Amino acid sequence: MKEQTILGRIFKNLEKVRAAAIAFKDRYHRDWRLEKRGFTLLEAPQERLMKLAA
Repeated sequence: MKEQTILGRIFKNLEKVRAAAIAFKDRYHRDWRLEKRGFTLLEAPQERLMKLAA
């Protein structure tokens, strides 16, 4: 996370660092696909429920 969020950027205060970290976390959970499974971290609970229902 540090390489993708913090390094190479200059922040004016700690609140800006926090906001960047939260934005990265939200983007990561929304967009990052689990290669083996083919769904995002936010979709994982739904996928599990679908398998349990089947």
